[in-house]
Amino acid sequence: MKGALHQHSPRARRAFTLAELLVVMGIIALLATLTAISVEQVAGTSRLATGTNTVMGALGEARAMAIKENKPTCVAFAVFRANSAAPQQTIVVVAMATGRMLNLNPGSGATDNDLIAEEFLPVDGLPVRRLPPGIKVAGPFTDYSQPQYGSSDDIWITQPEFSNSENGSMLVVRFGPDGGVQTRNPALPANITPTAATDTAYASLWVDVDRDGLVDIGTTGGSSNGRFFDFDELGDEPVGDVVEFLAIFDDRDARERYNIAAWNPATGGGTNAAEDARRDDLTEYIDQFADRIHFNRYTGVAGRLR
Repeated sequence: MKGALHQHSPRARRAFTLAELLVVMGIIALLATLTAISVEQVAGTSRLATGTNTVMGALGEARAMAIKENKPTCVAFAVFRANSAAPQQTIVVVAMATGRMLNLNPGSGATDNDLIAEEFLPVDGLPVRRLPPGIKVAGPFTDYSQPQYGSSDDIWITQPEFSNSENGSMLVVRFGPDGGVQTRNPALPANITPTAATDTAYASLWVDVDRDGLVDIGTTGGSSNGRFFDFDELGDEPVGDVVEFLAIFDDRDARERYNIAAWNPATGGGTNAAEDARRDDLTEYIDQFADRIHFNRYTGVAGRLR
């Protein structure tokens, strides 16, 4: 009887073996990993949705402003960074045409019309919107092209990541006074003749984000019009690439899937090779994972596609 009682004593219960403990710990670690992945995916989806909604709101506001004021209005996508330790963010600026035309690269001769830029200023009273960190805006590479890069509407261009020494574009959506989307100012000539055979003639728009009256292009050098389009330094206000549709995407997620060293001119074989690699990789990513925004051909009303 005493033996039987002793067999059922709590002190006689079998403890976990080392193997069992390792199995339990492995299960806990697996669950923790899956939970972390799930949380990150949910956070990424939320950031993308927030970014898309923010862009849609700005587009609707700009279109309404163009109709109300009977003036061309645009939405421009630039870059903001509070300090060197802060994450880079895409900013969304609603701006209106002032009627001022600038000749940015006159060249020489009697016909100084190599690069005409129409000035836009941020609309008073409208705040500059910031997209969540990592969320960027892309547009088709159809507007301005330098000969070495080519031009194709199945390639996406977007804002650069300055920490990786990238070169990008200032994308702009332009609304006319009737609310429709415009790809150019209809009052400007359809064709502009360059004054130098080696140059490129062009007409576009420029958003003076900081309202200082200066076209800020940083240290970008050379004599070509291309330097006014290069978005390669924080604080740049390049001439805009006017686009007819947009894609909102998670650039942070894209950078985890590709070799971003190839996107850096210093490690990717130079500026042209790095830009080509970045555009190719991001085009592949955006085609699969981005939110798309298109515009009604007649009304200019924005619509979201997934």
